[in-house]
Amino acid sequence: MKRYLLLTSVVICMLAIVAGAQHKGRVDNKATRSEQMLKDKERFLWELFKTKRYEEFGQNLGDDYRSIYSRETHTKGSELRDMREFELTKYSLYDMKVTFPTRDTALVTYAVDYEGYAGGNIEVEKSRASSVWAQRKGSWEIVFHTHFPIRP
Repeated sequence: MKRYLLLTSVVICMLAIVAGAQHKGRVDNKATRSEQMLKDKERFLWELFKTKRYEEFGQNLGDDYRSIYSRETHTKGSELRDMREFELTKYSLYDMKVTFPTRDTALVTYAVDYEGYAGGNIEVEKSRASSVWAQRKGSWEIVFHTHFPIRP
């Protein structure tokens, strides 16, 4: 009788371990899908900027959006106005990472190399960038963005 009890206990413990591992796998897969989705959304926004699709770009910004750059800060409205003054011609995003401080908040960090024109002058820059995304009413929107030049 003790043998059956011991065997039953071992089987129950093993089932609990396997079930826990399967649950962890589902959580990790969901996080991985969310990370990839946010990386794709970040890349998509850069493409919208390059192709001058400002209205669609703005639909991805929260109404409380803020940005900080080396020379200025922006709200959603001023960001969209200033974008029209810069012609982005080339960009490359790399070293992207996504972390989730909370279930509905994500921090996307990456490096970006870009080229473009503003006021007739060419700008070529290597920067570190960060965006804070918030999930609201079932969709993700950017509420904060910043990027600063990488200094040699």
